[in-house]
Amino acid sequence: MKKILVLASMMMVLSLSAQEKPQGQKSGEKKEQRQRPSTDEQLKKFDQYNLSSSQKEKVKSLLESRNSEKKNSLDKGEKSKGNKADFDAKLEQILDKKQYAQYKQDREERMKSKKNDSKNGKFSNDNKRTKSTKA
Repeated sequence: MKKILVLASMMMVLSLSAQEKPQGQKSGEKKEQRQRPSTDEQLKKFDQYNLSSSQKEKVKSLLESRNSEKKNSLDKGEKSKGNKADFDAKLEQILDKKQYAQYKQDREERMKSKKNDSKNGKFSNDNKRTKSTKA
């Protein structure tokens, strides 16, 4: 009887210690670990719209200001205040009509593919999937 009691208590201790988080890690730290693309990497996405040099400079400054706003809000622990409508309005002033129409179309396609990817489970947690298939 003592052996069973000792074995059961050891199993409980092992299961609790396996679920413990590493020291210093909070639940919100996972988001901070994922790094945003640099401004230059983001600017490369606009190469397909054949921007003039002045347009590139304006788009780069717009991206830099958006990135700094997002970084400041993350540093303060707030939710990002990045307003897509505000960004799009400023971008629409920089790009010509044809470029902006292509940008909007490309963004909508990216959003649709992200939704489809999340529905198909590409972004879901692998542990959850394996648990549901075992049960």
